Amino acid sequence: MTRPPKATVPQKIERSSAILFGATLLSRISGFLRSMVLAYAFGTSAGTDAWIMASALPNLLFGAVNTSITMTTVPVMTDADAIFSPSSVADLLDQVWSGLLLLSLVLVVGGELTAPWLMALLAPGFHGHQLQRTVLMTRIMIPTMVFWGTAGLMVGVLQARDVYAGPALSPLVVNLVQIAGILLLRHWFHIEGVAIGFTVAVACQVVWLRPLLARQNIRLKWQWPWNHPLARRLISLMWPFFLVSSASSVEMIIDRILASSMVVGSISAMNFSYTLSQVPMGLIIAPLTTPIFTRLSRHHARARDMEFSRLATRGLRLILLTVVPLAIGFFAFRVPILRIIYEHGAFSQRSLTMTSRTLAFFALGMPAVALTAYFQQLSFARQKTKDPARYSVAAISLNIVGNFALTPSLAVSGLVLATTLASWLNCILLWRHFPLVGIGGLALRIALAATAMSGVSWLQLHVSHLDTMVGFFPVTLVMALAATLSSATYAGVLWLFQVPEVSAGKRLAIRVMRRTWRLVA
Repeated sequence: MTRPPKATVPQKIERSSAILFGATLLSRISGFLRSMVLAYAFGTSAGTDAWIMASALPNLLFGAVNTSITMTTVPVMTDADAIFSPSSVADLLDQVWSGLLLLSLVLVVGGELTAPWLMALLAPGFHGHQLQRTVLMTRIMIPTMVFWGTAGLMVGVLQARDVYAGPALSPLVVNLVQIAGILLLRHWFHIEGVAIGFTVAVACQVVWLRPLLARQNIRLKWQWPWNHPLARRLISLMWPFFLVSSASSVEMIIDRILASSMVVGSISAMNFSYTLSQVPMGLIIAPLTTPIFTRLSRHHARARDMEFSRLATRGLRLILLTVVPLAIGFFAFRVPILRIIYEHGAFSQRSLTMTSRTLAFFALGMPAVALTAYFQQLSFARQKTKDPARYSVAAISLNIVGNFALTPSLAVSGLVLATTLASWLNCILLWRHFPLVGIGGLALRIALAATAMSGVSWLQLHVSHLDTMVGFFPVTLVMALAATLSSATYAGVLWLFQVPEVSAGKRLAIRVMRRTWRLVA
């Protein structure tokens, strides 16, 4: 009996990406549903503005803690597994978790005590009852810091061991619990019920990940002293990672501070459009880059420079081919997209107008956000964090200047445009450090395909009057047909130019359809 041949690295990446895509798809669908339920229940109201401001620190900044811990753990775990025994690796993780737990508890106590002053600083446009409920919701959610740190470490360990599906499904758990909180707790606690549900949801993420970690024979427990050789290295790497990961969070917090003094609903409109703009990152880009990042870390640990460069270039090509049509689609079809997803219940025509304007500027920045995240991962895989940290500070500085320059004429849309310009600056500065070959010709082909796709999208919008069409089902049907035709135009132009990834995708689609037909038949 002959054994099947071992999968090559590209095949392993494709399988890992497929697993991640399926798990992430479920998570993103639940995220859409969560946003729809929130918009349906509260719309772009003062209560929604208060909830979003209250979640600024726990959701954005602590989420950056989660990401930085994950990104740091993967390359360090790769080195640890290659050098140390399993018991020594377990000691490393116990010591790191103990340090994170102690730091988190200190920050939770400090946050609870300083919440009134923090919210007065972060929401200068809030007063009276709105400020009080914002402070209350902040205090309810600050304890999630403990769970964010633990979850970030767990996900990093699992990704380093090539376990992707379970961690990718953890947002699904969070979203489902949040949805339940919105639907059930709002009847007794109004908008404050959303905060309670959020805290419970983040705690459930740790409950979900714990048995997955146990299967790797790892059970986190308190350990002192912290004397493992790699413990200090991991912690020292974590701070630059945190600065880079929190850059977008800091920008969003600054935007919300300024938006708190604008018309009611500005914060909500910006939040709803930001959530949509992150779909490509979560649904498409992350499944592509996560397994690549793990293998890049291994190539660097084993000094395989040629393999590192080839794989890094392959990942960049995939991102460029994917994110450009997504950005065009979100920009061109932003109004019907928002009508399909959000225009229900308390989400009014005024809400639609405000949100569509901000989504337009977020769409323009999608390629920059995706490329910036990828270049940062390339740096992280090499364990070089100084340049991404410096460029993140430069991007934040440009964002602040742009906020004050653009908001007098564009209001909340000016905040988003400033963020988009800062993302492009960060992307350009990082790109200079990665002179990857074979990209110039691809970029020209993508530009031509994007031009054709933009023309077809514009023509369909004007012929079908999709932006003003009435009825959920007609809008959804015409939107699906328009998106299909636009995507086919983009892929067709690239196929004519013989872009290898498109031909490979065509062959993969044919294989999937044949297998599906066999199962059905």
